[in-house]
Amino acid sequence: MSPVISVCVLSWNHAPYVVQCLQSICQQTFSNLEIVYLDNHSSDHTFDVAQAFLEKQHVSFQAFKRESPCGIAANFNWLLKRARGRYACIISADDWMAETNIAAKVSKIAADDTIAVVYSEAFTFYDDTQELVEQRGERRYEGYVFDELIKGNFLVAPGVLLDVTKAHEVGGFNEDLLIEDWDLWIRLSQRYKIGFVNDFLVYYRRHASNMSQASNPTYIQGMLQTIERYRDHRYYKSGKQEIVYQQFLHLTRERPGLKNIFDTLKVQDGSVYRFAILKHNFLKLFGLLRKPKVTH
Repeated sequence: MSPVISVCVLSWNHAPYVVQCLQSICQQTFSNLEIVYLDNHSSDHTFDVAQAFLEKQHVSFQAFKRESPCGIAANFNWLLKRARGRYACIISADDWMAETNIAAKVSKIAADDTIAVVYSEAFTFYDDTQELVEQRGERRYEGYVFDELIKGNFLVAPGVLLDVTKAHEVGGFNEDLLIEDWDLWIRLSQRYKIGFVNDFLVYYRRHASNMSQASNPTYIQGMLQTIERYRDHRYYKSGKQEIVYQQFLHLTRERPGLKNIFDTLKVQDGSVYRFAILKHNFLKLFGLLRKPKVTH
């Protein structure tokens, strides 16, 4: 019997973390699953650690290692093509999931054939301080949310449950983009519903190697690259402003001297006024404000 769920796991130099990730999958309360594991040509012994662990478990698995590294989008497309389940749960090997993650999301997606992907709330785990923080977003939507996704990516990517057929139908992950997930969610939302489970079901690990950090130039470039594909949409400007706004908030959190700016922005209700403050201070921070014209 084919599994209902294929858990697609991608690793790259994740030797210290991969067992925790795989163990969290093996401990899921939903048992009709397989693990499809791909190592992206790690320079450490991640693959050996993962394979040794999987061989001791009573879970069906496929394990592969790249002979040369590929991009994240290409790797996840590769995994989806080898998934035997109707649905795929996607996760990086440095993250992990609560034992009810798959069961809760399967219950949601199986009840409504118009849903293409289901996400949830997540914890963020800071590897350097060992601090665990609830990553509850200000914007959480479900249903037909195409317009809202243009305004900004609110889906928590680790541990999402994806309808494999629907993902293939819209072309899978775009391998030409620097950021792989947001564009796929947008394309799926043009045809299907997005589902949301209001519970903390996944653990996202933050460490030095993570790409998805607001201060990472490649991440910022990738977000802007994605929103440019939708520049004719009526909410294009809102989406672009949100990217810059999130960058700015990240910087204010990271730099104590800017905390007063962050606190000011937090209490503002009007988005136009909020962005006016943001734009002025962001430009001021980088010395990009135009000097006033001097007339004689």
